[in-house]
Amino acid sequence: MCHTLWPEGPGQTHINCEWMFDPQAMLQPGFDASDAVKFWDMTNRQDWQVCELSQLGVGSRVYSPSPYSGQESLLAAFDRQVLGMLGELPGEA
Repeated sequence: MCHTLWPEGPGQTHINCEWMFDPQAMLQPGFDASDAVKFWDMTNRQDWQVCELSQLGVGSRVYSPSPYSGQESLLAAFDRQVLGMLGELPGEA
Protein backbone atom coordinates (compact mmCIF):
# COMPACT_ATOMS: atom_id res chain seq x y z
CA MET A 1 0.00 0.00 0.00
CA CYS A 2 1.29 3.43 -0.86
CA HIS A 3 -0.16 6.73 0.27
CA THR A 4 0.46 9.93 -1.66
CA LEU A 5 -0.57 13.12 0.12
CA TRP A 6 -1.16 16.31 -1.84
CA PRO A 7 -1.65 19.49 0.20
CA GLU A 8 -4.56 21.50 -1.19
CA GLY A 9 -4.42 24.34 1.29
CA PRO A 10 -3.68 25.10 4.94
CA GLY A 11 -6.46 22.84 6.18
CA GLN A 12 -6.97 20.36 3.35
CA THR A 13 -5.00 17.41 2.00
CA HIS A 14 -5.93 14.99 -0.78
CA ILE A 15 -4.89 11.42 0.07
CA ASN A 16 -4.45 8.83 -2.66
CA CYS A 17 -4.13 5.21 -1.51
CA GLU A 18 -2.85 2.59 -3.93
CA TRP A 19 -2.84 -1.13 -3.21
CA MET A 20 -0.03 -3.27 -4.54
CA PHE A 21 -0.37 -7.03 -4.52
CA ASP A 22 1.94 -9.55 -6.08
CA PRO A 23 0.59 -10.21 -9.60
CA GLN A 24 0.97 -13.97 -9.09
CA ALA A 25 -1.08 -13.80 -5.89
CA MET A 26 -3.80 -11.87 -7.69
CA LEU A 27 -4.02 -14.65 -10.30
CA GLN A 28 -4.72 -17.30 -7.66
CA PRO A 29 -8.28 -18.64 -7.53
CA GLY A 30 -10.19 -17.05 -4.70
CA PHE A 31 -7.85 -14.05 -4.38
CA ASP A 32 -9.78 -11.41 -2.48
CA ALA A 33 -8.14 -8.29 -1.13
CA SER A 34 -11.28 -7.00 0.57
CA ASP A 35 -10.21 -8.08 4.10
CA ALA A 36 -6.90 -6.22 3.81
CA VAL A 37 -8.55 -3.18 2.25
CA LYS A 38 -11.27 -3.09 4.92
CA PHE A 39 -8.75 -3.44 7.77
CA TRP A 40 -6.39 -0.76 6.47
CA ASP A 41 -9.24 1.59 5.58
CA MET A 42 -10.43 1.41 9.20
CA THR A 43 -6.88 1.85 10.55
CA ASN A 44 -6.10 4.74 8.21
CA ARG A 45 -9.31 6.57 9.09
CA GLN A 46 -8.42 6.32 12.79
CA ASP A 47 -4.91 7.63 12.06
CA TRP A 48 -6.31 10.47 9.98
CA GLN A 49 -8.58 11.48 12.83
CA VAL A 50 -5.59 11.63 15.19
CA CYS A 51 -3.68 13.69 12.60
CA GLU A 52 -6.61 16.09 12.26
CA LEU A 53 -6.81 16.53 16.04
CA SER A 54 -3.03 17.08 16.21
CA GLN A 55 -3.29 19.73 13.48
CA LEU A 56 -5.96 21.52 15.49
CA GLY A 57 -3.63 21.52 18.50
CA VAL A 58 -0.67 22.81 16.49
CA GLY A 59 -2.91 25.56 15.11
CA SER A 60 -3.89 26.70 18.59
CA ARG A 61 -2.56 30.06 19.77
CA VAL A 62 -1.31 28.39 22.96
CA TYR A 63 0.72 25.73 21.10
CA SER A 64 4.44 25.82 21.73
CA PRO A 65 6.85 23.50 19.90
CA SER A 66 9.03 21.31 22.08
CA PRO A 67 11.78 18.75 21.58
CA TYR A 68 10.90 15.25 20.42
CA SER A 69 10.71 12.51 23.01
CA GLY A 70 13.40 9.81 23.04
CA GLN A 71 10.97 7.54 21.17
CA GLU A 72 10.86 9.93 18.21
CA SER A 73 14.53 9.85 17.20
CA LEU A 74 13.73 9.01 13.56
CA LEU A 75 11.44 12.04 13.26
CA ALA A 76 14.10 14.27 14.78
CA ALA A 77 16.71 12.85 12.40
CA PHE A 78 14.41 13.49 9.43
CA ASP A 79 13.89 17.10 10.56
CA ARG A 80 17.65 17.60 10.88
CA GLN A 81 18.20 16.16 7.40
CA VAL A 82 15.61 18.46 5.83
CA LEU A 83 16.88 21.51 7.70
CA GLY A 84 20.46 20.63 6.72
CA MET A 85 19.48 20.38 3.07
CA LEU A 86 17.80 23.78 3.36
CA GLY A 87 20.86 25.21 5.11
CA GLU A 88 18.73 26.08 8.12
CA LEU A 89 20.23 23.98 10.90
CA PRO A 90 20.46 25.91 14.18
CA GLY A 91 23.90 27.45 14.58
CA GLU A 92 24.59 27.65 10.83
CA ALA A 93 25.27 30.98 9.25
